[in-house]
Amino acid sequence: MTIVGQFDQLEEFEKINKLKAETKDLRKVNKSHQKLVGNLYKEMDRLKKDMALVKEDNQLLNIEIGRMMKKLQ
Repeated sequence: MTIVGQFDQLEEFEKINKLKAETKDLRKVNKSHQKLVGNLYKEMDRLKKDMALVKEDNQLLNIEIGRMMKKLQ
C-alpha cells in the first residue's frame, strides 16, 4: 500500500465516523418525532370526545328549545 492509499483510508474512516454521528442524531430526532406524534394523536382523541359531548349538548338544547316553542304557541 502506498502513502496515498493510507490517506484514502483515513478519509473513509472520517466519513464513516461522520455518518455514524449523523445516524445517532437522526435516531434522537426520530424518537422525539414519535413522541410528538403520539401526543398529537392523544390530543386529537380528546378533542373528538369533547366535540361529541358538545354535539350531544347542542342536540339536547335544540330539543328543549323546540319543547319551549310548542308551549309558547
